[in-house]
Amino acid sequence: MTKSPNLSRRDFVSLTVGALGTIMGVVVGLPAIGYLISPALKTQKSEAWVPIGLMEIFPENTPTLVTFTRTKVNGWEKTVNSYGAYVIKKRVIR
Repeated sequence: MTKSPNLSRRDFVSLTVGALGTIMGVVVGLPAIGYLISPALKTQKSEAWVPIGLMEIFPENTPTLVTFTRTKVNGWEKTVNSYGAYVIKKRVIR
């Protein structure tokens, strides 16, 4: 049996199904890859000030322990750390 230079039906269907499968894989795969990579590309914002409450609740010239938490998100990992700091309220004389 001699091989025809034309494309057979079976080869045409295989080529078409392979091409469509590749196109569908790219259409689904690119957004999925972007979803997986995007958390690693985000920049981390940090807060400069921590609200501790009204100044009236702190006694003057006495160190008072204040605890607070900070949450850090790194990709899908979320870490909550607890910190403590001493606050000293001083009287300002003008």
